[in-house]
Amino acid sequence: KTLSDKEFECFKQDENRKITVGGISDYPEAAYRISRDLSTRFPFIGEPMEHFGNGIVAGIIYPPGDFYPHTDADYKVDGKSVIGFNLLVSQPEGGGEVTVSGKTHSLRRGDMMAYPITDYEHSVAAITGSQPRVMWYWRFYCDLAAWEALSA
Repeated sequence: KTLSDKEFECFKQDENRKITVGGISDYPEAAYRISRDLSTRFPFIGEPMEHFGNGIVAGIIYPPGDFYPHTDADYKVDGKSVIGFNLLVSQPEGGGEVTVSGKTHSLRRGDMMAYPITDYEHSVAAITGSQPRVMWYWRFYCDLAAWEALSA
């Protein structure tokens, strides 16, 4: 489901707060609607990741930033993986490709991708231009085998 232009404007209001990474308490309603939609579409995902309360995280990479290859293994709880659903809200002028487990993906504004952030190495290529890369992330606990069965 694509966000309307009005909903993108809500996200842009949050972008103007100069958030780098972290959770905030007053997300636009669209963020909560997406969270509910994800839980409905993927009923095997569990509770939102506790680290950020409601499981929603905002992240901005300012030019010429990047994000080094890593996993978020420290977010695992009782053996449960964390699935990250990542929505590109604001696209940089260049760069910003996401690499997950060795495969590179070019996202456009409005694209969402998902993968187990606790288990798959991921990174973001350096961005260019003056426009920052803004992502909204939804994080849910999940059984890794159930997630991987989707692509089997």
